[in-house]
Amino acid sequence: GSLKAPEGASGVFRIVAHLVAADHVSEIRVKDYVKPQFFVEVKSEQETLRGGDNLAAHIKVERYAGGAPAQTQFQYTLYRTRVSLPEWVGDAGMGESGSQTTYGFDSSPAASTSSLELILQGEDTPFDDKGEAEIDVKVPDKERGPYDYQYVLKIHAFDAEGNSAMGTKDF
Repeated sequence: GSLKAPEGASGVFRIVAHLVAADHVSEIRVKDYVKPQFFVEVKSEQETLRGGDNLAAHIKVERYAGGAPAQTQFQYTLYRTRVSLPEWVGDAGMGESGSQTTYGFDSSPAASTSSLELILQGEDTPFDDKGEAEIDVKVPDKERGPYDYQYVLKIHAFDAEGNSAMGTKDF
C-alpha cells in the first residue's frame, strides 16, 4: 500500500495496522529534503563473518563536490540477524521450521525472531585528512544456535556542522 502525508506536513507520524487481533505500530519522520553534503563508502575483503572472526573494513568519506570533508568523524555498529532461508530448504528438512503453507505456523520465539541484534558499537572516531579510516575489531563469539546469521556493519559519519551520512556493508 501507500500513504501520502498532507501537503507541508512535518514531524513524527504513527502508523498502526490492526492484523489478526494484534496491533503493529511504526513511526515515520517527515521533514524537508536536505541534499547530502557527503557520502560514505565501506569496503572489506571479507565476504562472510562469524563470531570469533576479526572484522577488517576500510571506511572512506567524500564530499559530493570532491575531496574529504573537514573535521569528520564516524561511529560504527555491527548487528546480526537470522538468515532467512528459502521455503524449499525448510521443505527439504534442513532444520528450519518450514512454511505456514506446508507445516502450519510456528509461533515459538526462536522461529519468529529476525530483528537486528546489536553485537558491537564504536565511539566517535576521526577520519584522517584524506577522509579515510580503518576498523579492525574482533567479533564476539556469541552462541550460534541452530540458525545461520547475517552481519551488517553500519557507519554513521558526521561533521562539525551537523551534516551526516550513512554507509553499510553486509557479511
